[in-house]
Amino acid sequence: AMSINDWSITKSFQQVFDIKTEIGRLVDAATSETLLGPDRAQNFRICESVNGNPKDGAVDVVRALRKRLRLKNPKVQLLSLTLTDQLVRSCGLEVHQQIASKDFMSDMQSLVSGMNAEVDMEVNRKALLIIQCWGESFKDCRDELPLYYEMYASLKSQGIRFPDYDSHSTFTPILRPNRQIAPSYAAGPAGPTGFGGGGGGGG
Repeated sequence: AMSINDWSITKSFQQVFDIKTEIGRLVDAATSETLLGPDRAQNFRICESVNGNPKDGAVDVVRALRKRLRLKNPKVQLLSLTLTDQLVRSCGLEVHQQIASKDFMSDMQSLVSGMNAEVDMEVNRKALLIIQCWGESFKDCRDELPLYYEMYASLKSQGIRFPDYDSHSTFTPILRPNRQIAPSYAAGPAGPTGFGGGGGGGG
């Protein structure tokens, strides 16, 4: 027979598993190749879900995004990049720490055509826009989160050409642990969060 203690441990594992599968399901839906473009309402729901449980939510959402970014489907990759950028703009320190990890930054770098010849050119351009925007936006946060700027600077030093920079796409990162949705969601930048280069954003 299962003891009360065993039951409570099983229950807590089940709750964690439910959170993982729920965020994974939301990410899959928001990055589905059947979508015509970004589902901003779904992306916003994901940001809210992560902000409601920032510690576990940040780990789970980044794990789900890494799986999507590795698929060799340009549409899924573009939608995943849009969602990733929205999370960075709308969530707090927990998300920044998960995304500014060597593993995730390595995934981002693999979407740059100068580093990987097989990358779709639209995915390449969007990845460059986002890397550039993060580098500029986190430039003054190098003590806490060095990898955003370091990856940008490293790619530039390797001769990777970035699109013309639109200063309007720069944002102020939320550096405290956060449970509120940032107001920048409504404004959105012209560049990185736009889907598939419709008119080139702010380049």
